[in-house]
Amino acid sequence: MIGVLAIFPGCAPRQTQVQASSTSAKAEPQSAVRGPVAFAELRARETKGLGEVPVVAGDGTWRGALLAKSSPAVVKTEHGVYQVKADIGARSSMECSVFPTDISGGVWLSAVLDGARKKVQMINVEPKGIEVVGNHVGMDVLATYTAELASGKAIGEMKIYILSSSDRGFVCYHDELGYGETFGTSARVFARSFELMHEPWQVEGVEIDRAELDGHPVGFSQHYWVRMPNGVALTVSRTLVTHQRAPGELSTEDDLTVEGLGADSRVVNAQYHAWQGAIETYKMELNQKSSGVFEYKGTAHGKALSGTMRTRDKKGIESELLIENRIAEALKRKNPSTVKWETYLPDSDPTRLQLIEAKVMPKDRRMEARKDKQVSYEWLDEQGSTVRTVLDFGQVKLNVARLVRKGR
Repeated sequence: MIGVLAIFPGCAPRQTQVQASSTSAKAEPQSAVRGPVAFAELRARETKGLGEVPVVAGDGTWRGALLAKSSPAVVKTEHGVYQVKADIGARSSMECSVFPTDISGGVWLSAVLDGARKKVQMINVEPKGIEVVGNHVGMDVLATYTAELASGKAIGEMKIYILSSSDRGFVCYHDELGYGETFGTSARVFARSFELMHEPWQVEGVEIDRAELDGHPVGFSQHYWVRMPNGVALTVSRTLVTHQRAPGELSTEDDLTVEGLGADSRVVNAQYHAWQGAIETYKMELNQKSSGVFEYKGTAHGKALSGTMRTRDKKGIESELLIENRIAEALKRKNPSTVKWETYLPDSDPTRLQLIEAKVMPKDRRMEARKDKQVSYEWLDEQGSTVRTVLDFGQVKLNVARLVRKGR
């Protein structure tokens, strides 16, 4: 994947206002903690001997399995979300929400944490790990909180697992001290076994990257090359980035881009959708009207926008594969050279195309990509794809590293 300036257009650490949501987790501690020994004992609790049980959607759209003492309850809500409730041997159930289409994990996470804050005081919320599961990506989040009960102050812990894929995914959580390994193992069994009964498209290639700030995981990006049943080629890109504003405050940014490609591997239409927390920041569409002329329309930060833009290249907007091919050719030269391309970044400016200028240095197999005053330092493979990127924000550095690339 190339151009992290495009993948993470708004990734600099910043304050984010998140809209309060009616969605809320239980966030009610199971036991008051009266000393360090009691806390350690409660946190060390696990369940042994759980069996793998099937989980199936009532309408037959998906299936999977998880670890539980008995068959889980599966209920479909009026919004098409399946709610799964499983007994993992704790006082509270492990619960999962399986979404009917693609999932914006940060939106869900922000809504749940906002709802929980109405009842409890968050001590710490942070991502704990990001991993590849098949063609999907999974992220662990741990939230620790205190609450005032009749018996005194109690401490609680909410474990969250988010699975994100090309089309849809799920979120599982368990709100009780302890059972961390039990919950994590059950969620991962679900992730590995989760499958759609009727895939909407054929995945021809996938790349997944992990983002870290000073060694701590903060998010991920996914990029899929897919083929529709009618033969149309699409690219689907999804990004989730978190920002630690304070120990008990975690803000999120989600970004989803779907591009339709022509026979020449150039963009003919695209959809762009983004959220900060639970608030939609933009939803834009781009459609090619003629050679090098594109129409844009949608909303950004609450404002309706529409108009046309023209590319410098009369052939139109290049797909990532075409750009990678040009970077790969630049790597074959003896001396450094410059590769330029245009891309649409609604987060920066939804009314115009952005010019990315990259200096490719074959000897070190790396490049420096520039957009306005932003610079990313990228290390490349022989195919011209980025395997590692560093974005310098002064006090902190964002590191983005490839976890997997298959196909394409």
